[in-house]
Amino acid sequence: MNNTLKRIGSADAINWFSILSLFFASLPGVLVAANSSNSDRLADVFLARSISFIPIIALLGMVKKLLGSLGGGRPKPTLVILAFVVSPLVGHGVFESLLLIQNLSEPSFPWLRLSLRVAVSFAILFLAGLLVATARELSRQNYQMKEAAEGLLAIRTQAAERIAFRKSQLLEEVFAEVKLRLTSQNSPRATTESLKQLLSEVIRPLSYRLARESPGNNVSTNLLAGRRDQWSELFRATLGGNPIHPLKVAFLALVIMGSYSLVSGDSRVASNFFAAYAGWVIASCVFRLLWAKLPAQVATGGRAVLFVLGIAAVTLVSIALVLYPSGSVPAPLFAAWLILNIFIFLAVGLVHCAIVTLRETSSSLAETLDELRREVISLNNGLRVMQKSMARVLHGTVQQEITLAIKRLQESSNLEEGRRVARESQGRISKSLTQLTQPGIDTVNLSNSLRAFAELWEGSVAIVLNLGKSDLKIIGNRPSLSLVLDELAKEGCRNAIVHGSPAKIVITVSVDLDNRLVEIVIENDGKALEPGVENGLGSQIFDDLTMRWSRTQVGPLVRLEAKVPL
Repeated sequence: MNNTLKRIGSADAINWFSILSLFFASLPGVLVAANSSNSDRLADVFLARSISFIPIIALLGMVKKLLGSLGGGRPKPTLVILAFVVSPLVGHGVFESLLLIQNLSEPSFPWLRLSLRVAVSFAILFLAGLLVATARELSRQNYQMKEAAEGLLAIRTQAAERIAFRKSQLLEEVFAEVKLRLTSQNSPRATTESLKQLLSEVIRPLSYRLARESPGNNVSTNLLAGRRDQWSELFRATLGGNPIHPLKVAFLALVIMGSYSLVSGDSRVASNFFAAYAGWVIASCVFRLLWAKLPAQVATGGRAVLFVLGIAAVTLVSIALVLYPSGSVPAPLFAAWLILNIFIFLAVGLVHCAIVTLRETSSSLAETLDELRREVISLNNGLRVMQKSMARVLHGTVQQEITLAIKRLQESSNLEEGRRVARESQGRISKSLTQLTQPGIDTVNLSNSLRAFAELWEGSVAIVLNLGKSDLKIIGNRPSLSLVLDELAKEGCRNAIVHGSPAKIVITVSVDLDNRLVEIVIENDGKALEPGVENGLGSQIFDDLTMRWSRTQVGPLVRLEAKVPL
């Protein structure tokens, strides 16, 4: 019983209730039409009935939207059943009101009847305009996301190429510079001075630049404005596929012609209806087969012309099958109204299919963009780890060998010994430089590193850490992530200390496994944010290493919040 109530109270049940409500709402219209003495008014009766379907669909649609916003999507069987009971009553009230207006307007108030038809025409055109506008907007958004995806793909490729190129480029530059300094001088004293210049002018600045350099691939790609010819592309894609499904199209004919058969009670009308129905299905199937054989070279205009001709041919075949056995068409106005409804049904169905397709494409593109953003940030993180590793190799091993070479050259007693020391030093320095090609991924214990950082500033600024054990365990299994979070936390604190002079800073790190994100929040009680401050190197670091970040004033605190992909 509970499962049944859950199914009844779900949003999917609205679709089935819509069909049942429309069916029950059509019964009063059939009875009124049967009691009508003027057969010419039959088209007006069905016009009023068709209009009365609009509030039913609108009411059920609002209930469906309401289900999505109430209770986090939990089923609401009472609300659904109430809507199912109320919607036919509302539709019947609209139907009776329209009949009353038509009856009043026939002899004395022709302008009311004209106003009603104008209003209905305007409503149909307005609905079609909204559908087309929605489709165009979705198409424009899809184009923008497509451009962004292509840009991120290019960034991903460039970032991978930059890592390999950066390694080889730095190795060649530093090795050539070291070789030049060791071989271009004739005396140990001159070589010593040259190596000192190498340390001060090349090695140390290069290591500092690598440690502070940003990869520079900002994932917030600028979206290009949508082109105006997107609707033509959508129309071309729609016509390029199969535009007619005979069973769906004939459903409307089944409802309208079935109601008309019940009204007339004439067996000939029933046979005419089934003849028209069979003709529509058969002709539509033939048109589907012929449409599939159209060559791909047929232009959009040609396909549009063939589409209109195909619809006309299918309609003529169905009418001809009615004319052949009976010799006349019963209720010509009704037949014309049927054809008009079929055209409206086709048009709305095509646009609806286009909107559904565009929404699915938008959702898929949004997921693709999110994955690409994560991948680009991951590559930026890898490039940054590589740069910092190379900086440590230059600052540690390479600088150590150069310093040792300087000391030994200063201790050499003659020119020959100095040359021998220079040759040996060149080999050791070259060997240390080879570590630049395989620097490895540095690891850092996030908790220990931040605690040491807090102790460093103890006495000047109180740095409080909020780090959960389970979160630290997850982060610790990802060496690159630990290094990135460590850099972001220290960069945020240094920025706050330099520009805000706070007395207390609170660092909070938490892991969101559902969204695969790590959130880092840095709050300080220093100076309030100043408007119009330009972003600097620290902002570039946060741009490159995070999915998104923000810096806001929350009461007396300045809050820096960033999200890093897990």
